[in-house]
Amino acid sequence: MKLYISFILSGLLLSLPGYAEIYKCQAANGQTIYSSKQCAKTAEIFTPTASPQIEFDNTLKNTQTKPSVDIYITSWCPYCKKAMAYLRSENIAFNSYDIEKDSRAKAKKHQLDPGYSGVPLTVINGQLLKGFSKGRFERALKKK
Repeated sequence: MKLYISFILSGLLLSLPGYAEIYKCQAANGQTIYSSKQCAKTAEIFTPTASPQIEFDNTLKNTQTKPSVDIYITSWCPYCKKAMAYLRSENIAFNSYDIEKDSRAKAKKHQLDPGYSGVPLTVINGQLLKGFSKGRFERALKKK
């Protein structure tokens, strides 16, 4: 009996329309409001079209996320200085870690690339770059 009642109720629920009325109302300040409840006398039922027109905010289209850049350096390395100067010239924020002054930075650099003993070792958006090359930095920065 319970199964029969469940079956009947399910059939009734499935036969109900899958939409609700939406009212398009004009507020006192002239703003258009869409509501599930009928507002003033000027309310009209809003019926969406089959293919709704969606407006996109173009301001988000032009925003770019900032790249993630970590660079492992030594104070005496000329290529480290060139790499950091390049990043600064492009207004790219980065974290620098001196492997001779910070044992954790040295361990992290070794963990990232155990076979590479040179500097700089730069990580741009997860990509490892050994040494400094303006072209390779540019390509790595454009991938994001």
